[in-house]
Amino acid sequence: MQSKGIDLELSMDWLDFGVLPSEEAATSGMLKIRLENRFASQHYDFSSKTVVDYAKVSGYPMALWVAYYWWRLNYEPLSGEPSYYWKSAHDLPSAGCGYVWPPLRIVSGGDAISLRVMPPANTETKADAYYGSTAWGITMPQVLFESVLNDFVTMIVARLDDTGHRKTELHALWHDVCCERKNKDNTFYRILEACLGHNPDEGPENLINKLANHAAAAGRQAVIEIAVGMSGEAANINNENSLADVLDIRGQGLRGKFDYGKFEHDITTDQRLDKPWTTGHNMARALRKHLSLDGKPIDDQIMADLLGISAEAISSDQVVEPLKRINMSLGLPTDDGRVHLCLHHPHRPARRFYLSRLLGEHLLNVNAQASWLPATFGATWRQKYQRAFASEFLCPISALRERLDSDGFYDEYEMERAARDYGIGTLSVLNHWNYNHTKTVNIFEDKYSH
Repeated sequence: MQSKGIDLELSMDWLDFGVLPSEEAATSGMLKIRLENRFASQHYDFSSKTVVDYAKVSGYPMALWVAYYWWRLNYEPLSGEPSYYWKSAHDLPSAGCGYVWPPLRIVSGGDAISLRVMPPANTETKADAYYGSTAWGITMPQVLFESVLNDFVTMIVARLDDTGHRKTELHALWHDVCCERKNKDNTFYRILEACLGHNPDEGPENLINKLANHAAAAGRQAVIEIAVGMSGEAANINNENSLADVLDIRGQGLRGKFDYGKFEHDITTDQRLDKPWTTGHNMARALRKHLSLDGKPIDDQIMADLLGISAEAISSDQVVEPLKRINMSLGLPTDDGRVHLCLHHPHRPARRFYLSRLLGEHLLNVNAQASWLPATFGATWRQKYQRAFASEFLCPISALRERLDSDGFYDEYEMERAARDYGIGTLSVLNHWNYNHTKTVNIFEDKYSH
């Protein structure tokens, strides 16, 4: 039996493994996980001394793991180094029960899901299988991933029913998940809970409800982005005194208005398939071309004109008070066509970078229904796009290549000079350089994630 999509296929050929707990015995067999034209389940089987495409496991613990972590698997990104808690919800070996699972990691980026085959840290194992040492993976639309995963769990539940196991833990858990998915409000609650980094019914209820209440004004997608951005600090604001101030930004920031003149871009994007940094770079280059900037730095006055604010609001650290309560920047469209710009950092290079991120976000959504524009520390498609846009808009990679050694060995002093000349932080310039240098290799291409 199989659940199948174009890029992902999960199949089970039932096989009796002998003495096992009843639910596991009923669903034991050979699991195949195909990612495009390769098998994540392929390994060297020591007992048969041959390479096989399947793993000898039971589908029950995998389906139970998928059902329990459903919301985190589909919606929680990876920011920074993965913790043990994060890996328990995203690494298939966490399904446990003594089986040697394929080393598959599932990472959400919002509308797209990255499926990564992660080589074991220690290749020496007492297990009866060896999964090799090569990292590889694919990225696919979240809706297709969800569909295949749904079919897999449904297949395991049907197998249990056929074998007379109709009241298992999986039945109860999957019923709850399916009911929540049918209700938009329940789905939204679970997504926010997952984006904050919590298992079902373990998230801060008051905080999640507080965030959900902003959906009408901010837009649901914007609130989801905010939840991702708050995931690292949610524990610090989950008390009654702080909750009253969550996203309350009255009296902070400054009012501006996005003004691109006659600039109209023809960049279309599908967040399920397109690389965010490619879209960000293309958007930035199109705007720079419209402004006739070539590789020249963007001074504060040019940026101020684009944002409808004073140049002093950008150049002086004393003009704009940093946004309190939350560690992110926000752009809030107002009824009169203007925008309330709230920045979380007081220093000029960071302020220019975050203003550029908000500018890029507005360009991407200029024809969409007005909603909040969040710029967070999250690792979603939109946040990676923003960072790529801001980096290329403020400091084009072509200009960097002219200033730095083409072999990749650069002078640190020259890097600092480039940062100063282009009005951007040194770390941002360094990241921009590393992400775009031909000798920089990242097997999963997770650029601009920080």
